[in-house]
Amino acid sequence: MTTASSASADNIEMLRSVRDRLFDAFRDGDCPVRELSALARRLQEVGVEIAEYDGTPEAWEKHLKDLGYLQAHMAKAVKDPECPYRELSPLTRRLQDIVKEIAGTKEKLKMVRSKQRKKTNERTDDGPADAGFDPSGL
Repeated sequence: MTTASSASADNIEMLRSVRDRLFDAFRDGDCPVRELSALARRLQEVGVEIAEYDGTPEAWEKHLKDLGYLQAHMAKAVKDPECPYRELSPLTRRLQDIVKEIAGTKEKLKMVRSKQRKKTNERTDDGPADAGFDPSGL
């Protein structure tokens, strides 16, 4: 797996396409229960890589939204009485991982927003105020 620092724009676009296709399979129910855990793990990894590459609050918000969807879907699968017993362990483990990642992503989102605010403030605080400027002297 490539890291965010070495990822190229082409790789990120490919990952976005993969993420969209995986979510389509997830939403459409095309994924057997035995593969849900692995699919959710891959979606988590791809989402983090895309958000780190973009580095914007919007990218992290999208990842957080996707995690919320994964959490709800995995919880539904765990509660399903038709879910095979052998699948409960990997599904609940993945559900725990998703909950932890949601908390971590919320913290990361706060940090990214804070950095963005600091950059915005630095741009507006570049020089002294022009309160004493008299244009008639030109």
